[in-house]
Amino acid sequence: MNNKIIVLISGMIFLFCSCSQNHQATRVQKECFSRIISALDSAAHYKHIRDSKIEEYKKNASSTGSVESAYFYNKLLIENFMHFNFDSAQTYIDKNLELAERTGKTEWLLETEIAKSELLAHEGMLEECAAELRVLSKVPMNREQKLDYYVAQIDYWSNRAIFLNLPQPDPMCVVYADSILAVENNENSPYYLHARYWNETDPEKKQVVRDLIKKHVDEMPANQYWFPQLCTDVGWLSSLLGDSENELVYYTKGICEQIVRIDRSVSMLPAVARHALEAGELASAQRLYSATVAIQKDYPDRIRSASKPLYSALMNLSEASTSKINEQARISQIISWVLALCLIIAVWALYYVVVSSRKRRQLHKELEEKVALLNEKTQELENERALLHESNEALSQKGAELQEEGARLKEANYLKEEYIGQMFATCSAYLQKMADLKKDINRKLVARQYDLALNATQARSEKDMEEQHELWNKFDEIFLQIFPDFVEQFNTLLRPEEQITLKSGERLSTDIRIYALVRLGISSSVKIGKILGLSTQTVYNARQKMRARATESAVEFPVRVRNLCENIQIPTLTDTIE
Repeated sequence: MNNKIIVLISGMIFLFCSCSQNHQATRVQKECFSRIISALDSAAHYKHIRDSKIEEYKKNASSTGSVESAYFYNKLLIENFMHFNFDSAQTYIDKNLELAERTGKTEWLLETEIAKSELLAHEGMLEECAAELRVLSKVPMNREQKLDYYVAQIDYWSNRAIFLNLPQPDPMCVVYADSILAVENNENSPYYLHARYWNETDPEKKQVVRDLIKKHVDEMPANQYWFPQLCTDVGWLSSLLGDSENELVYYTKGICEQIVRIDRSVSMLPAVARHALEAGELASAQRLYSATVAIQKDYPDRIRSASKPLYSALMNLSEASTSKINEQARISQIISWVLALCLIIAVWALYYVVVSSRKRRQLHKELEEKVALLNEKTQELENERALLHESNEALSQKGAELQEEGARLKEANYLKEEYIGQMFATCSAYLQKMADLKKDINRKLVARQYDLALNATQARSEKDMEEQHELWNKFDEIFLQIFPDFVEQFNTLLRPEEQITLKSGERLSTDIRIYALVRLGISSSVKIGKILGLSTQTVYNARQKMRARATESAVEFPVRVRNLCENIQIPTLTDTIE
């Protein structure tokens, strides 16, 4: 049921969208329209800047005492008035012509006459412009003057075709474009690029020309003189190639720069307004057409003979507005029907939701009971798992304790077997010596050699002392075989200044030998004294002094000694006994 509702609502949305669908402007189109409108809104600011510059140029031109400076500032005023005010531009052209004739500078005269022909062509004064160009054609020119002259010829023939509604491009534009290319072959020159725009008639090669000019425009600062013209060239070539996006983008760049320069020769503004109309941006189209009408009203010649196309465009705008109003009314009616249908569906869906909600609550309640029972069982399993985990940990701990105790028993058994073997060997040697001594004394007593028997007994006492020392040395040797690092580790229990340093050739001192027996588990001072042949008091005093030399610790000193050399590598019993 839910799927049916979704399908039904989706169909209604699709129906609404298809009914309300209109031409949607792309992001690039919207940005272009917004950019031109923003420039138009700032036109007063740009005019103020231009007026300030003109006033400054006028002041400098009137105050300078140099003919060259006066010509230079008049030239700047001509450039500023050229596409803005015909009468003012004509005034300063006449001034520079007078300066050129007075100084006899031919280059000034040619430069000013070319500017005059350009002004007349843009003004629509075709006969006057043609007469001016015929006079210029008979004057010798240098390379730069020729280029400007050919460009003026192209402007004349192009404006002539526009004013007289003749086919474009005029063949003479192509001729003079060829003349420019014969003089200028630098691909980075604006003259070369503009001539290629007029010269290339092959449709397949127009793409190459468009891309060449476009690349140059993209790298050119907008305030350069040729920038608006080359932008118009790229836009027109893009239009011929069917690339409406680049047509709009580069028309926009050129128009915005012309607005900044207060250049009222914005012949491409109606073309951009047409793009806005086709994209359904009626507000933008109305704003752009209004700007076109304002320019036509203030400066009629700047729209050329486009009154009829402009009227047609305005009629298209009016029809588009009416069509949009009718379409909006139709859409409003459809929306009303759709809303009514949506209301019916919403009521039906509400009923369905209420019924479904009751069933869902019942199912939810049963599910909660089952989940509660499952949680209870899960908790019991968790408790049992926790008990098992605790039991495993306890068993692991006991196992570790048993392993530790086994290691201790292994060590104790090793020490026990080691010393049993050693003591057995030593006792056997002493018993053999005592048996030999007994036989010797008995033989002397039987032979009544009492003096020799007495001497043998006395000599034996001295030898016993030597054997006692030999026994200690043997103990030292065996102990150090088992605990080779005992002395170093024992010193770690003492303060640095109290550590024991053995004499040369000495293995264990008496104090260390006492604690070696403690390490073996003999803690009684009485037993230690008997083993080492020392008095109990001597052993006790030695142990007390050693404790006083030890570092502080909460663990008793004998226990710390017992823990020394715990990780010993036990050698084989046979090797040690041998």
